[in-house]
Parts: sequence; structure tokens; C-alpha cells
Amino acid sequence: MDEQAAGTLLEQASHTEFSPSWISEIRALGWDLDGTLYRDVPEIRERMEGQVLTTISERLGQDLAWVKKEYRQRLRKIGSNTKVIGSFGLDGPEVVDLSFDQIPFEQLLRPDPKLKRMFASLPNLRHVLITHNRIDQARRKLACLGLPESVFTLVVPVYDWEMSKQDPSLYRKVLELLTIRPHQMLYLGDREAVDILPAREAGLRTGMVWGDSSAADISLPTVYDVGELFQVTSEK
Repeated sequence: MDEQAAGTLLEQASHTEFSPSWISEIRALGWDLDGTLYRDVPEIRERMEGQVLTTISERLGQDLAWVKKEYRQRLRKIGSNTKVIGSFGLDGPEVVDLSFDQIPFEQLLRPDPKLKRMFASLPNLRHVLITHNRIDQARRKLACLGLPESVFTLVVPVYDWEMSKQDPSLYRKVLELLTIRPHQMLYLGDREAVDILPAREAGLRTGMVWGDSSAADISLPTVYDVGELFQVTSEK
């Protein structure tokens, strides 16, 4: 067997392993926004955390160093920034909104043509954006990425729905709106506690991007691998 033929067989074998059999059942993709459609940007995370910690410190009249230590300890246990803020007796969404407005996303996020091409390669699937961002915040970030809001059949700003991403009933509501069954939707996120486990409890297929999770049905090295996942299926 020549080298080229061996390479082709190896590629086919890796694709077979990469693409699970249930992919053919998927009719819709659910997407987290931050940390999923774009990889974690340390400067954004650090600025957001700094704004949040300063706000908590000022409102509680507590030393900033104490707030920082306590916040990080609670975050390890709770897993959700908004819920951690709430544990200090403050309005989590309101504090996050105030902090968000101080971040120059237009300077820190760049258009991603590869992401746009990936969505264009999946025309037979419906896409749902599920995010803790307000709708105007989500639109601002999508614009920074160069991704039209129109690619999404549904955009779910969870706080406007008065729900949480960690609530499995949120995903069941989305399924009702799409009129599909749980196994027909793959939800993609970057955090196990906030994205993977709640969607899994609702019966959805789940995918971890930019990392690995034993709780997810599939783990993908990058968000772009989602496109390859479905293109491989269509080529078989």
C-alpha cells in the first residue's frame, strides 16, 4: 500500500471514530455564546471579573481582597458567576450587565470568517443561541464575530425568560418551541456544570467544545469541528 492510500485510510478511520452514529438523528444545534462561539479571551474574563469584584466590594463595603478570595471560593462550588453574585445578596444579572457595559468588546473580539463558513456549511440544521447575555449584548458580540443573527432560528436570552441555563426546564421549553424530541438536538458549550449537565438532564445530546468532558456525548477540540462532524456524516 502506498503512502497516499495509507493516509486516506487513516483519515477515513479517524472520521468514523469522530462521528458517532446518533449524529444522523440531529435536527437542531443549541449553542452557548461566550467561550463556545469564540474561545475564552483572558483579557475579557479578567476585565469582567475585575468589574464584578469592584462592584461587590463597593456595594457591600467590604475589602476588595476579601471579596476576591471569597468570590473565587464560591465560584468553585457553585459554578455560575451570576449565582455567585446572588450569593452575596446582590442582583446577579444587573451586576453582570453593568460590568459588561464597561468592556470594549469591539477591540477584543475579531470577525471570524471560519466560524461564519462553518454555519453556512450546515444549512439543513436549525440553530438556537442560548445565552446569559441580554439580547442587545448578544447582538453586539455576534457583530464583533461577523456572525449574522439571522443564522439562528431562535435566540434565547435566558434572563429575559426568567430562567437559568442550569435549569433543565429551559432546554425542554426550547424543544417545545422547535417541536423536536430531546435526542434530536445537540447542545454545545464549554462548561460542564453550566452547559453540559443541565442539557443532558433534559435529554439532549451534548457536546463539549474547546475541551473534554466525560459527561458529554462528544468532546471537540474546537468549535469548528462541529462543521466537520456533520459534513463527515453527509459524505458517508
